[in-house]
This record gives sequence, structure tokens and C-alpha cells, in this order.
Amino acid sequence: MAELIPLPTEMYKSKLPFPSFPSGHRAIDWAIHRLPDLEKGTEILNSVIEAAREHHTKIIVLSPHEDDVPLSVGGLVTEFPPKNVYTITFFTRALQSAQTSDLKRYVAPGFSSVVELYEKRHEEDVQSNMTLGIPRDNQYHLGFIDAPWRTKANSNTHVYPFRESQFGRVAGYDRQTLMPQLQERLREHIRTIVGDSENFLIFAPAALGMTKLHLRPVDHTIIRDVAAAAFPADSMRDHVLYYGEYPYLSEGVPDKKLIKPGVLPALHAVPNQDNKHKAVLCHQSQVSRLFDPRSSLSVGAMPHAFPPEMMFVTEKNLQTITKSTPVTYYGSSK
Repeated sequence: MAELIPLPTEMYKSKLPFPSFPSGHRAIDWAIHRLPDLEKGTEILNSVIEAAREHHTKIIVLSPHEDDVPLSVGGLVTEFPPKNVYTITFFTRALQSAQTSDLKRYVAPGFSSVVELYEKRHEEDVQSNMTLGIPRDNQYHLGFIDAPWRTKANSNTHVYPFRESQFGRVAGYDRQTLMPQLQERLREHIRTIVGDSENFLIFAPAALGMTKLHLRPVDHTIIRDVAAAAFPADSMRDHVLYYGEYPYLSEGVPDKKLIKPGVLPALHAVPNQDNKHKAVLCHQSQVSRLFDPRSSLSVGAMPHAFPPEMMFVTEKNLQTITKSTPVTYYGSSK
């Protein structure tokens, strides 16, 4: 059980429909501990949702892996018209020759290879997103190799040879070779989805983790940093909001890259728990490992009610929906 951050003994009554006592999720308790910021951030998020509906804003969710969308924002995305929601999933493949000391951990029962497993995960993800109302044509799976199976070019050397390294610092090799490729692909897909429009928002993973120990999934850190680096212009960065990933809400807190002036935590109650559960259950190959206590990767039983979904927002996120100033791509105006 995570060590909970203690809350003040006296706390004024919050306007939020969330408990002001330890929730069992370290990230949520971190936000509740900063109640004035949390109230303001949640108010901004509610305004973002309302404005996005009114202005038919396109919502683009960046998902490191299959299952991150339903687990982390499976309630939030249903607040928007389905045709306006898009998903871009990055790490969706394994290598046929993949062999690591953790191989048995990743091959779920009933699968003969990791390649077969990832093919099934792709099918499950499509169905899960459609359960959330996201049209099939709005789903992009980019086919990059998942961290446990990535190897260096022209080599059988794994970039992250052990499970511990897959939850540590991003390897220098990935920063030099993989991340520039991801940035380019992300730019291409954003242009495909939005064209010349400025009316869009990008939801990127916050890469929650044990800050002092640098323990967080490397692929989540990579996508967070790619979202920030792919669009260096300030006007583009204002299009990016960050979401807290489940189940890392239980153990993780945001790091210094996310905690900066103007960035506020926000909580959003899941409006339809049944629908979110249905979307998560589409990922049977993952559910059997994630919520089965017998699995070495288990985080415990599936919750009867998922906790509020967590976002990190700024006032500029709201302003981007209605602003008319040009957006800069690659240093040139679009």
C-alpha cells in the first residue's frame, strides 16, 4: 500500500464532489492536499469540456500503449462528441525474436508468442475505444516496438533488458534515435487530423511515478516529453493537457517537469462507471494480468468504482479553443 501524503487537520469545505480525506491514491491525495489549486484546476477543466463541446474541438489522446485510454481517461473522452475524439497509440508491437529474462511475464495465458499477444492487444484496443464511442477511423496505431522488446539497431542488445530498467530513466539511445522519429510521426498525424485548424486539444500522459526514485514507465515518459518537444512554439504547447495514468495514480506523483507555475491539477468524476468497466474489460489479455492477484504484474482486483480521472491544466488550455492567432509548426505559420 502506498504511503499516503498527510492532509491538513483543518481543511475548509471543498466545493468539489470528491472526498477531502485520503483516497488510497497517492496522486489524488497529492492534489487534494493542494485544495485551492485543485478547485481552480477542476473549474478550468469543466470550462474546457463545455467550450470544447460548443466549439466542436477535436480531442486527440496520446496513448503510449493499448489500454491507457480506457484506464486513464475512459470517462473523460465520453464527455465529447465521439466523432471529435481521436487516439494515437504508439508502442503496439513486439519482435518475433524477442527474448528477455522477463519473457514469461509478458506472454499471457493462451498465447504462444509475444507477437500473437500484441496482435490481440491491437484488436482489443480497437473494440475498447469503440466501446467509448471513438470511431474506428479515428484510431491510429503507429507500430513502434514496446520497451521490453526494443533492441539497438543492427544488434540483439536490448535497450531495456530488465523489468527494473523499463521503469527507470529513458535510455540515451532512445532519446537520440527513437524520440526524433516519434516527434516526426506525431506532427504528421496531428496535421492529418486537424489540417489548418487551431481548434484542437492534445491529451498526453503525465508520466506519474515515484519522483525521488525515478520509477515510472519509460514509454510514458517518452510520450510526455515527445508531446512537449514536437511543438516548440508556445502557442502549440498551450494545446497540450496532461492526464494522470491509472493505476499509477496509486503510487505516483507528478515530477518537476509537470509541476510549474500555472499548471493546476484537476479531477473529473467518471460519469458512467459501467461504460468504463466495459471498455477496460475489452482488454482481456491485459485484465488477466493487471487485476488477477495471482499475476506477478497485478495491481489488485479491478475496482468496483474507478477513482476520479486526473488532469493537469492551465488557463491557456481554455484560451486555445477560441483564440484566432496563428499556430506555428516547424517555425512556420499554418
